Amino acid sequence: GAFVKIIDGVEGLLHISDMSWTKNVKNPKELLQSGQQVEVKIISIDIEKKKISLSLKHLLENPWDTVEEKFPIDKIVKGKIKTITSFGVFVELEEGMDALLHRDDLSWIERIEDVPAYFKDKENSEIEVKIIQLDKENKKIKVGLKQLSDDPWQEVKDKYKKFDAVECEITNIDPEMGLQVKLTEKYYTYISLNQIEFGKIEEIKETLSKNFQVGDKVKAVILNMDYKKRDVDLSIKELLKIEERKKIKEYLHDTSEDDKFTLEDMMKSKSDE
Repeated sequence: GAFVKIIDGVEGLLHISDMSWTKNVKNPKELLQSGQQVEVKIISIDIEKKKISLSLKHLLENPWDTVEEKFPIDKIVKGKIKTITSFGVFVELEEGMDALLHRDDLSWIERIEDVPAYFKDKENSEIEVKIIQLDKENKKIKVGLKQLSDDPWQEVKDKYKKFDAVECEITNIDPEMGLQVKLTEKYYTYISLNQIEFGKIEEIKETLSKNFQVGDKVKAVILNMDYKKRDVDLSIKELLKIEERKKIKEYLHDTSEDDKFTLEDMMKSKSDE
């Protein structure tokens, strides 16, 4: 900290923790200089040990006393991006008061692994976020970016269930990942290579861009819904199997004489198509 002369022969200690309510002061020289006149508040006197403790921050209002009124949960605020890290960014809500925007709170669907790249050239720029957590005791605030919009997973969860047949639109074709598709207006997922067509993966990769185009509508079946990971597994291949089995069952159970077909007739008809 810093030693402050009160009168000749009497000094008090202004500890580094008593310099600011909000700033994490690491060196007293960030705020004070030797020989500077400073106004401080006496917070304790130990006559026996001849020690006086002083405070600079106690002359000012503690902003954390009113933080719940200023920044209540769910309030949308604007702040300035101050520090960018691998796990998120710190947003300055007001001078000396920062909030953490964690990478998990950037997007409902997309997993942002490279935060510095995501916020490239955005340092000191303004950003709108929502207050999602407030810990007054430990002086911590968390904000979210994705919380500014509705959770698209909720619509998926309400609308679909396992083994439902769905129609979705191709939004991107990736030879390594497969087909990115739009299941709802705001929810996107991938149909992996091994669930697109029958055949070897390398062959599917080679013909992927020929057989499918961005904007095409494809039908698939939901193989699994992972509520924890907010993920939907789709398969075009399995839907084809289901449809074929259904056709076979219909033919085998059709007792009408006029419309009676054998399995051989059905397969011949299929090859003619």
